[in-house]
Amino acid sequence: MTDLNALLTRGLDRHKRGELDAAESDYRDILAAMPGHPKVTYLLGALKTQQGRPEEGLALLEEARTHLPNDPAVRLHLGNALKELGRFEEAIAAYDEALAIDPSYAEALNNKANALAEAGRVPDALLVFDYLVQHWPQNPGFRYNRGSRLLKLNRFGDALADFDSALALMPDLAEAWNNRGTALRGLGRTRDGLASYERALQLDPGNPHFIQNRATTLGELDRA
Repeated sequence: MTDLNALLTRGLDRHKRGELDAAESDYRDILAAMPGHPKVTYLLGALKTQQGRPEEGLALLEEARTHLPNDPAVRLHLGNALKELGRFEEAIAAYDEALAIDPSYAEALNNKANALAEAGRVPDALLVFDYLVQHWPQNPGFRYNRGSRLLKLNRFGDALADFDSALALMPDLAEAWNNRGTALRGLGRTRDGLASYERALQLDPGNPHFIQNRATTLGELDRA
């Protein structure tokens, strides 16, 4: 058992570092020795979803849920797999199960808000994002996510405020600089938008989306 515990510890470390194939190998070795191990089944399900194979992840996570009835993380990752499959209402239900176990589970709230938005329930999503920003004001990701949804509604000023708040907390958040550029362009501040795109490219030089946004903005300025 000691060897399996060491294997699990190594698998978790690899998983956290993003070494998904190596972590999968460790998890499968444990399951070969202990078929149906609930925690490892759950971890492998979460990993398969991260690998872009949510169908496989969903089957493993549904199996784990029956054996881990009080673990909110299992419900969280079940929701993630369902969301990746486009089954948004089922994903929302899974996140609600996680929140029934742990009402302060911020990651479940955040993912629920994203699923609500993807399901077309944007006002409901914004209410959840408002709650997240209110209760976790130092989390830049929640401000960025709310800003991104506001941007899609063409609420450029509100979105800009969120991106500025996110960047005050995490100045190297490249996606926030990029979306800030789009918000500024929406407000008619094209040169300021260009400067934000250029900052995004400094942080992530090969990002094709950032490159395209910068090129489009340069074209707009040339035509002005």
